Amino acid sequence: MTDALRSYLQEIEDLKAIRERIWLDQQQGMPPGAIADRTRQIGIIAGMVQDRLTSPELGRLLDAAPDESWVGVARRDRERALRMQGGLWRRFQETSSDAFDAWVRARDGSDWSIVQPGLEKLVGIYREYAETVGYDEHPMDALLSVYEPGPTHAEITSVFDSLRDFLIHARARRVVDAPTSAIPVERHVLVEIMRAIGRLIGFDFQRGDVGYTPHGYTSIAGPRDARVTVATNSNLFQGVLIAIHEYGHALYGLGVSEELWGTPAQHGSMPYIQESQSKFWENIVGRREDFSVRIGEILTDHVGEWEPERWGAAFHGWVTRSPANPIRIHADEISFNLHIMLRYELETQLIEGKLAVADVPDAWNALSEHYLGFVPENERLGCLQDPHWVTRFFGLFTAYIVGNVSSAQLAATMESQGTSITDAVARADFNEVLGWLRRNVHAPGRTVTVQEMLRNVTGKPLDATHYLEHLRSRYREIA
Repeated sequence: MTDALRSYLQEIEDLKAIRERIWLDQQQGMPPGAIADRTRQIGIIAGMVQDRLTSPELGRLLDAAPDESWVGVARRDRERALRMQGGLWRRFQETSSDAFDAWVRARDGSDWSIVQPGLEKLVGIYREYAETVGYDEHPMDALLSVYEPGPTHAEITSVFDSLRDFLIHARARRVVDAPTSAIPVERHVLVEIMRAIGRLIGFDFQRGDVGYTPHGYTSIAGPRDARVTVATNSNLFQGVLIAIHEYGHALYGLGVSEELWGTPAQHGSMPYIQESQSKFWENIVGRREDFSVRIGEILTDHVGEWEPERWGAAFHGWVTRSPANPIRIHADEISFNLHIMLRYELETQLIEGKLAVADVPDAWNALSEHYLGFVPENERLGCLQDPHWVTRFFGLFTAYIVGNVSSAQLAATMESQGTSITDAVARADFNEVLGWLRRNVHAPGRTVTVQEMLRNVTGKPLDATHYLEHLRSRYREIA
């Protein structure tokens, strides 16, 4: 019976992989005239996945299955699918596909009105989902657990409250100069640089590759197929830092235990543990001064002109002392968190009905001035910079701060157990670091939540103490 269940679940995972690959194709080169066809195709596949998850056959197979961790994940997915019968999930997929195309056009023209109708439909779907699934105290409780069981709105608010004043103070005190930036690079050269970074930190190119998409993200179709992408308009340093971040996602996706392959547990826990891994590599490792020298060696090999030390110093200066940036993915390590708080406040107001979609640009600008100290020049640099609101349910942005806090908590535990990041950088060999993450974080896949993972690995729940220590240590002027 277990073999029959695994076979059934493998078919569902294959359908998800097909959907993920045609979604990647939509971003990497699909002609604009094909958008209607692609929307229909994504909707069909979403419907097929939904039908299989809610079928009586899967119910019978699960009823007869043993109480193993991956079976529990399958039961959870089925329960969610049953709550979403009536076409809600398919409507989300179809509406999202259309709205993403509108977002691309809106961003290109810096015109919020283009994406507004699609986002209004999606906000309605997000509210409908919250009411369908149910929640204890706040509709965001349901949305924060769309993909995996996550923190509640109250828990997120508590973490944000513990960080907000410190971050605003630190943003104002951080040393800023005018480091080398905006270095152009040909796309094929950046791709080779990305591959070199991947080899340095242990990415398996037999099971993944690199490329470009409009926003830059990691597309994981399964544990044998992870694609790392950077934004099409990335300059050299932007591309390097985005790549390091995205490799964190990909390494996690490829690190799930083989015994879970072919089941719904084969994926990383999205989004909270996922972001702990991307932020670990981007911030804990990627912004280190000694690691910057390793990046310098790669840039000397592929770009030339400077010696590794000069490249390393330029890169480190850029990642730690660049002026505040209105674009979240290019923001410094401190104000990045304030970008997230801005977005979560707007999401919450939209769900509560306190903010109309049409009024988002003005609300965005007001919060930007409060949190970041400036108003963006236009909508492209403000409310239109991210595609998340039209491709993922509200609440996803909170995972970036949860990821930041978790990454520092994990790094502190890793060091206390004898795995040294400093030694790994000195040797240019991250096998021990990656091995520690594989054993403690990656292997369980979706069978653990972020709260369970942190308690299992660090012995504590989500706790900002180590993250605040990390920031004070790296940016001594903010203390």
